[in-house]
Amino acid sequence: MPDLTEEQQSELPKNVITRALGMQDQVVVDLQHDDPKPGDVYVLCSDGLSGMVEDADILDIVRRHQDIRVSCTELIAMANERSMFSFILSCVSSSSASWTFWNSTRRFGP
Repeated sequence: MPDLTEEQQSELPKNVITRALGMQDQVVVDLQHDDPKPGDVYVLCSDGLSGMVEDADILDIVRRHQDIRVSCTELIAMANERSMFSFILSCVSSSSASWTFWNSTRRFGP
């Protein structure tokens, strides 16, 4: 959605499932190729994180920490502070590390 303004993006519906496994015999999968460079960091997360934490805050947290485990943990903590009922999944991977760190939490109330 890089061609949309922030205001336009904020008006888009959230949590709309456009494709799901098991709904049809075949599912069209979006694939994107990227050539990671040393120091690149990728964040894969559920809407429990992306819906609660602004992109700028996610970027700030990831840039602030060398250790991707710390980034992942802080992202989950920030999402928890802003949400009462959510499943939050965060995966942070670094092209300079040989591993990926996952963290998740499920909250159902205060």
